[in-house]
Amino acid sequence: MTNKISSYFHILLIPSLIYLGVVCLANQPIINNVNPFIYKALVLDIIVTIPIVYFLLIRKKTIPKFTVFTMFVVCLLTAGLILPNESQGFLKNLKFYLIPLIEFFVVGLVVFKSFELKRKLKNEDLKLDFYDRIKMACANVFPIGIDKLIATEIGVFYFAFFAKKREASSNEYSGYKKNGIRLSIIVLMFVLLFELITVHFLLHRSYPILAWVMTAFSAYACLQIWALIRSLELQYYEIDAKNRCLILRYGFFNFCKIEFDNIERVEKNKRSLPTDGSVVHFSPFSLLDQHNLILDVRESQTFSGLYGLKKSFKRIAFFLDEVDVFYNTFLPLLPLSTEEQKD
Repeated sequence: MTNKISSYFHILLIPSLIYLGVVCLANQPIINNVNPFIYKALVLDIIVTIPIVYFLLIRKKTIPKFTVFTMFVVCLLTAGLILPNESQGFLKNLKFYLIPLIEFFVVGLVVFKSFELKRKLKNEDLKLDFYDRIKMACANVFPIGIDKLIATEIGVFYFAFFAKKREASSNEYSGYKKNGIRLSIIVLMFVLLFELITVHFLLHRSYPILAWVMTAFSAYACLQIWALIRSLELQYYEIDAKNRCLILRYGFFNFCKIEFDNIERVEKNKRSLPTDGSVVHFSPFSLLDQHNLILDVRESQTFSGLYGLKKSFKRIAFFLDEVDVFYNTFLPLLPLSTEEQKD
């Protein structure tokens, strides 16, 4: 591991030195008296020369070639930091045309990879929905961390506008029909919309830029909530008896896979959760949501949330609409003793 980090550090050293050299050159007073074309040359050095040099350095390495594209995007976004404001016209024009192309390229590549995975998994008799394939495709294409971010952004628009409702299969269970959480989330969304309109009008006269920035963030938060509401009708809790694991899904927000062998106890429980944090609520809206099951695991596990954020637990609480059906189906599959099952 240390050798790999050292090798990657040496690969990044040369592009970094080129970047620093361009920064030093751009800040020389004599540059201001030279033909303005020099700034275009410096921009091209950053967004063209550095990615090419990086590619030449990694072409025989095991480093993914897609990181060249990542290097190009980083160089494009940071190039403006080294240029004076009056000399950024060329760079702004490049960004105006290139950034939308980059976005279409990224989304198109991920969707293409997801359909490629669908064909591959079909041959292997594995079934994954579109969002699962998107997450796998992003993990195969992008660096760790960035893959979760892009998968979440694509998921927001997929569930908000394109996903179609489907019924749960025999081994899947819903958790949104009988606890009123959908109504609570809808009310929360309308509160956000009301606050969005109010704050926008209050700030717009004195701080128009701040007003529009806050409006954009609030509008996107409402879009995420709407996507969550729709995803609850597609992303179900699942008993995977074939692979001996329980899959927890809270829409596209939270995900967890628990092996049967790691489950110590399953308890039907509607009592208030302890305030010491010993039991973690699976719902991201724990203050609004209910629970009727608590599951204990032998070894601590984590579940992933929005943008890949992790949360660990030893005991986890969640809500199922048909809790008795789930309980009677699931319990015999676990490696528990008779006394534990009676509990």
